[in-house]
Amino acid sequence: MKRTQSLDAANEAPLDATTAQPNSLRGRVALVTGAAGDLGRGIAGALAARDAIVLCADIRSTADLVEAVPGGRGRELALDVTDSGEVERVFARLRDDHGRLDILVNNAGLAHPPAPLADTSDAVIDRVLDVNVKGVPHCARAAARMMIGTGSGRIINIASQAGKCGVANWAVYCASKAAVIAATQAQALELAAHGITVNAICPGPMLTEMTSETARLEAAASGADVEVLLEEQRRAVPLGRFGTAAELGEMVAWIASDASSFTTGASFNLTGGMSVFF
Repeated sequence: MKRTQSLDAANEAPLDATTAQPNSLRGRVALVTGAAGDLGRGIAGALAARDAIVLCADIRSTADLVEAVPGGRGRELALDVTDSGEVERVFARLRDDHGRLDILVNNAGLAHPPAPLADTSDAVIDRVLDVNVKGVPHCARAAARMMIGTGSGRIINIASQAGKCGVANWAVYCASKAAVIAATQAQALELAAHGITVNAICPGPMLTEMTSETARLEAAASGADVEVLLEEQRRAVPLGRFGTAAELGEMVAWIASDASSFTTGASFNLTGGMSVFF
């Protein structure tokens, strides 16, 4: 009986901690890489709406995004995730300025022009792997070192449904996102004892400039009409529409909150039904 009571008490503790405002992120420091893009903006907006201090990191300017964060809780950070030395310097400055990091969203990523692997150049392979693969552990490593010291944290990696199944003419991109999923699973096991969760989100077709640009490249290569290609992509989604950056932001915000405290090592599908497998 005593053992049962002990187990019950242990399980009640995290639930009690979330009963007040389980989705509030007030006072927490969040860093979003690739914040200048459509998805990054959706993520930063969702975190800011829950009162987090949001550090908007990118190689491009995020000044307009920072200005839109209410209450002066936005910060602009210049960051090239492919440069491990720069990542370490930025995280050191973050530690000096804020004293902690509670949430890391590894969102920086890029696609490549669709082409058979046999026709893909070294330059394309190197660039995609540098950003999509190396950038994730560069930032996750630096974040983990900070979070271990506080005994808590959330690392959220943005992968893709293409990391779970092969797509013709996207071999390098698929490989890069599969690597993100595998790294998520491994680091979740490494950091669980420190109270840090690590999860991934795997978006499907999203209503972003990257989706439109990819369709333009495919249309140019095949001679098809870009609007026809986009409509075909939309119809392929069981829910009948593209996902949005705001929806990605909402999923990130939930994973970042106390409401998801028992979730780690997962790779969530955000695909409108295109992916219904683990």
